[in-house]
Amino acid sequence: MRNLFENRLLLGFAAIVTGAATVVAIASIAASASSPEPAVTEGDAEVLEGAALSSGLGLANQVGNAEQRSAFDDGRITADEYAAAISATLNCLSNAGFEISDVGPDWSGTAYDYGVTGPDGAEEDYQECYQANAIGIDMAFQLSFEQERQKLIESTVLCLNGGEPDLGVDLVETMIVAENENHDVFKACVDKAKSDSNTGISLPQIDIADLEG
Repeated sequence: MRNLFENRLLLGFAAIVTGAATVVAIASIAASASSPEPAVTEGDAEVLEGAALSSGLGLANQVGNAEQRSAFDDGRITADEYAAAISATLNCLSNAGFEISDVGPDWSGTAYDYGVTGPDGAEEDYQECYQANAIGIDMAFQLSFEQERQKLIESTVLCLNGGEPDLGVDLVETMIVAENENHDVFKACVDKAKSDSNTGISLPQIDIADLEG
């Protein structure tokens, strides 16, 4: 079984909370990809961050462990806390017999991506590790950068189209096709978009060799 959530962050945060029979699909870029986002003011950003923290804390309180819940005590989720939550998830998976690979920032640099290989029927074990250690923190951190990710997608697609805007194009589909069919061009456009936008995000490195499994 190849990992359950590999490249899960390309379309924004999406997780299934099986233990609570709740489906969470927040920050889906596909839902708003066909039209440009309005300019975001500082007040808008504060509202978005507050909503992200509230949503993440709700999930952490519902299914998370004590360490995950305590990360919300100071009213913010830092990159270090996000990295610690993902590391704890990967440690849990490694101890459960999963093989971990390709750990690092995703294409946008605003979230982690990783590969997980485990036996058939191990989805429940994955969910238990992810929910207990990271689900709320993952949501809060990613939603805090939703606008930045949207801008990166729009800038990347503009580059892929040769600088010509096309309001009718499906941004997500364009990204997926480009990454699969011409990865070098895709990466060059992503790098240009990141350089132009300067999100200022720097995620700590997670070393597979440090996992406990």
